[in-house]
Amino acid sequence: MCIRDRALLAILSSCNKAEPDLYNNLKSVNKLVLAQMTVSSTMTIDDPKLSEATGLKDKIDAIMAAMKIGDRKAAFTCSTYISAYIDMSQLQPGDIHIDHGAKIVDITLPPILTELRGRDINLTELHYRVNGLRSEISAEERAALKAAMGKALRERINDDPRYKSQLVSMATDKARGYFETLLSHNGYCANITFRNA
Repeated sequence: MCIRDRALLAILSSCNKAEPDLYNNLKSVNKLVLAQMTVSSTMTIDDPKLSEATGLKDKIDAIMAAMKIGDRKAAFTCSTYISAYIDMSQLQPGDIHIDHGAKIVDITLPPILTELRGRDINLTELHYRVNGLRSEISAEERAALKAAMGKALRERINDDPRYKSQLVSMATDKARGYFETLLSHNGYCANITFRNA
């Protein structure tokens, strides 16, 4: 049992007291993170192509690159993290009902929310091939690629609801199992429901 489990078990031991005690202890948890997902993206850096050039400088760079001997290609990956959590500070006094005789606790939890928790600080290099007269991948190119990957990941997560729905589903199952298990240590059955977001 991890430290967080022991802490919550101590909190839930207040089931033997009145609802206000359990309510205050659960509310004091504030943010209960239940699930996390990693979403990764892979992009490459290559020499500029004349067909993709948009201005005079891009065209000159593409022509110069085509004249150089050797290969220049690199692939990098970057990940971002999404978490699902319950804001326990939104718990209301009426969300908890304890039937001491039947040993049943009914808890209506605040809705499960999701948030982006940031991304990798560094790019992970998957492939790097620069030979001949080609120039090394510059720090500026890496920075531009990292910014593009971060933007692509955010758009992918926002445009595809499957990421958040899968995470919320995982968090819902974990929350139910978590509270049911912890309450069962005190001999109580738990009925866990969630408020609509």
